[in-house]
Amino acid sequence: MSTLNKELVKEVIAFMRKYPFDVEMAHWLGADGASISSCGTTGCIAGIACFLTDEKKPETLNQFAKNRTTLDEAIYDIPSRAKKLLRLEYSDNVFQEAEWPYPFDSQMHDARMDYMMARDCQEKSKLRKKMTNITIARLEHLLEHGE
Repeated sequence: MSTLNKELVKEVIAFMRKYPFDVEMAHWLGADGASISSCGTTGCIAGIACFLTDEKKPETLNQFAKNRTTLDEAIYDIPSRAKKLLRLEYSDNVFQEAEWPYPFDSQMHDARMDYMMARDCQEKSKLRKKMTNITIARLEHLLEHGE
């Protein structure tokens, strides 16, 4: 397989920095956390990579999600398309947080557990940003080390 598409990885990182509440690694695209996302939809690394390169140029993740017409397209097309777009040899260690290298896997696990236990919106917001920052750190590690 060809080398990592570093430019697209950098674009995904820039998007995540600009819209930290639009990032959710638990699904490709969805409404989880929609009350605090900028557009009512969140996405993971794969979903955001596909959104940023979509030929229809949707303005928001929500518009991009609405363009996915079938469940199969949302579930299967996004990860396989993102793998090709990012030119990844093996995508589970990028798209699946449980497969991330240490320490990113345990950091995300701990942050996600804290998020589930958090009771107020302010604490949940802080933890959402923390999870986005862990995701960004994971991508920066990919850029630097290729893994």
